[in-house]
Amino acid sequence: MTHVLRYIKKIKQTPFFFILGRPRSGTTLLMTLLDASPATIIPVECPVIKNLYPKYGKKKFWTEKDLLEFYTDLTSQTFYNHYKFTDLNYDFDSIREDLLFLPGKNTFGELIKVVYSNYKSVFPKEEIRSIGDKNPDSSNFIYTYLKIFPEASYIHITRDYRDHIMSVFKAGFDFPSVAMLAFRWKMIYRLLEKVRVKHPDKFLKIRYEDLVTEPEKNLKAVCNFLGIEFSPAMLHHEQFIKNKDLYPKESMAEFQKSVVKPITTSKLYNWKNNMPQEQVKIADMMVGKFAESAGYERAFFKRNLNFYPILLLIWIRRATMLAFKSFLVFLPYKMRIRIRYQTSIYTRLKEGNK
Repeated sequence: MTHVLRYIKKIKQTPFFFILGRPRSGTTLLMTLLDASPATIIPVECPVIKNLYPKYGKKKFWTEKDLLEFYTDLTSQTFYNHYKFTDLNYDFDSIREDLLFLPGKNTFGELIKVVYSNYKSVFPKEEIRSIGDKNPDSSNFIYTYLKIFPEASYIHITRDYRDHIMSVFKAGFDFPSVAMLAFRWKMIYRLLEKVRVKHPDKFLKIRYEDLVTEPEKNLKAVCNFLGIEFSPAMLHHEQFIKNKDLYPKESMAEFQKSVVKPITTSKLYNWKNNMPQEQVKIADMMVGKFAESAGYERAFFKRNLNFYPILLLIWIRRATMLAFKSFLVFLPYKMRIRIRYQTSIYTRLKEGNK
């Protein structure tokens, strides 16, 4: 028992970090490369922090009943319609046992660390010196993360917004609109830059293009930022994933395709040859000056009158979604989670047309 308590105390003190950025921007690649380090562990994505925070985020004192309820809610989480939390490669008996050692004073963030430490990575591990999280929509949750994990570090990875848009279209998720995707790219970039300026010591910004062009140089910079040693195994991550299931369901096989191969530059700036000029123009107009701020060159600079009706529709849709999210807050926890992670209308339409 003393040994377990020492282990849990050490895990609670282990540094935590987040990988932030838009989906299809290299976040999964960076997650995999960092998990390939023997000193770092990053579970496959499932938004348990965001989902459980409204119910448990402010709790400071935990009874055994609270901890069992937390475990029940944890194991009922889903990643949209793709898989359940219980499909992931965790040692669930150990999670439950570790949690039951924690009656008394604990923060929500400390319990999350204990949960994540029981993830069984496909990569060999030694002493865990850093625990990470990578999840869709994490960037929008940044201010809450700062409250939950005040000492955490944040890595913001960006990708050329035009390549990002093309990749989202190819993957077949998110809203199928160039203007909307460019708008979301800009809003996330602007949000994270604003937070980075306020907390410069906590943030590291890298570009997907730089990561795949000079992987060793950029991974060393990330490791230095996180306070862990660079491991050559990180550059050969695909050798550990072969013949193993990183993601738990066939529906997620597309995600694994990109990380079972060596790091490549083949996907850089595909938009230049494959994106219609009208789409490039819309994306450039929507992102505006933030393109140069992120290190990307625009092909078009001037806005035309046809752009403003598109912008108005986007703002109307955004206002509607924000109002809907505000409404969800007042619903019971389980109902709120069910509604939030129902399959999107766009996905249903796609599946219905197959």
